[in-house]
Amino acid sequence: MSQESPNKVLGQKAKQTRQRILRAAAQELADRGGELEIANVAATAQVSSGLIYRYFSSRVDLIAATVDDFYDQYDQWIIDINPLPGAGWISRERARVERSISFIRKHPLARVVFLNRQKEPLVAAVESRRLAAHLALAIDNVRLAQEKGEINKSIDAYVACPMVMGGIRELMVQLLSDSPHLKSDTTHLLDQTMAFIARAMGLTTSELR
Repeated sequence: MSQESPNKVLGQKAKQTRQRILRAAAQELADRGGELEIANVAATAQVSSGLIYRYFSSRVDLIAATVDDFYDQYDQWIIDINPLPGAGWISRERARVERSISFIRKHPLARVVFLNRQKEPLVAAVESRRLAAHLALAIDNVRLAQEKGEINKSIDAYVACPMVMGGIRELMVQLLSDSPHLKSDTTHLLDQTMAFIARAMGLTTSELR
């Protein structure tokens, strides 16, 4: 696992140094298409290579921590907030999908995280843990909507949610791959994505409005 526990005992200055190293690592990974050299990260972060190893046990551990940090940012921007307080479930989900598309398009590390299929086991473990957490939250989200009568209880959240999540993730892969079949217009992407989600959740087209 990536070394996260040191954050709990680090002082504020050390936490800032660790975060600076993570930002430098993210830049290195983005600039070099998933490759990372500790010496380059040290130069960008303006620290010694030896100092980096005080925070991260290895080059792979640093990559894993950087991917973990990417998902922290993703969660803060998309999952940990209610984008439309007081709105219905489908409206909130449209807002979340819109924020997700915006985040993935703009974040420099997104191409590395989504397009790099060959991952070190430690990095793959971080991604598996984060995606499992996302799935659990999605299931809870749908079941709560069912309790409120916004989604029919005949829908099995444990089946529908992984199907929807897998479809949306593949859409992000295609976006980042610059697929010529996808229009750049965000409204078109949102309309098509929400139509897919609505069908998976047993909603009608009229309920999208």
